This record gives sequence, C-alpha cells and structure tokens, in this order.
Amino acid sequence: MLSNTPLKISTLIAALSLTGCVETTSSQSTAVEAPEAVATAPAAAATIEDTPIVTANFGSGGGSWEGFGNILFRYAVIEQNNEVYICGAYTGRGSTNIRKLSREVMRQATATSNGQTILRNMRFFKEVSNSHLSTSLVGVETNCRSTGQSVDAVPLNSIRVQTHEGRYRVRT
Repeated sequence: MLSNTPLKISTLIAALSLTGCVETTSSQSTAVEAPEAVATAPAAAATIEDTPIVTANFGSGGGSWEGFGNILFRYAVIEQNNEVYICGAYTGRGSTNIRKLSREVMRQATATSNGQTILRNMRFFKEVSNSHLSTSLVGVETNCRSTGQSVDAVPLNSIRVQTHEGRYRVRT
C-alpha cells in the first residue's frame, strides 16, 4: 500500500501541474447541407441519420499544453428541419491526464452566435484516435446535437465554437 502512495501523489501533482492555459485558434463555422433525417419521434426530437464527415472546410480550434499534449476539434453547422445543429469531432494527444483534460476542454466549450451563447458543452463531439491528427481530422465522422434554435433566428454562418481560455482542472 505504501508503494502506491508516491505514485498517486506524483500523479496528482502531475495532473495539477498540467492545468494550463489553452489558446484558442480562430475558428469559423461552416454550413454543410444536412442529409435527410429519419423521424422516429416528434419533429422536435428529430435525429440525424447520416452525420457529416469532416472536410477541409470545417471550422477548427484547439490548443496545446507547453509540449505536454494538444487538442484539435473540427465542426460544422447544419440545418435540419429548419433547426440549427452543430456537428463535430475532436482528438487529443498526450498522457491519460492530458486526454482527460481534452475532454474537460470540450465540456467547457460553447457555441455562440453574435456574442450570444446558444449551446454549452461540446462533449458530444465524437472523440477519435490521435492518429487522425496528421489529417487534421479530415474524413472522420462527426456527432451532432441540436441547438434548439431555428435557422430563422440564428444565421448558420454566425456560429462559432470556442473553448474556455484560462485554467482547467482534472481530477485523477
């Protein structure tokens, strides 16, 4: 039992020392034509049958932690049944704690339109292997979520996904 104590303490210290600042890259949204939906519930709960695949035209963002690891996310904004959806994928490179930090970054990310937050928590973005970093996630399938906003109320090209700037904490 005592032999594990130094490891646990060093893991905790490492996790806390890896809390860092994430600089967001400038991100732009890209409107993508949505495939037809299959309505298995009322229209308000419609789902997307075929989610978009990441292309070079998708918006992007991410950051790095002083050589310890990084995160990259890609996203698109689509219209489905006159409703605005955000679709995305992300990956991170680094230790287990850095990957946990990447999940926390996505949990705290928000989608905004003209300065107004329209969706919080991008943790629904599809998490993929860091082997896709070399292609900037191009060709990766995304996951989508409705913003609950009408395309009449929120222009698709006004939406940006942004990460929290500042410190993040990860529990180990």
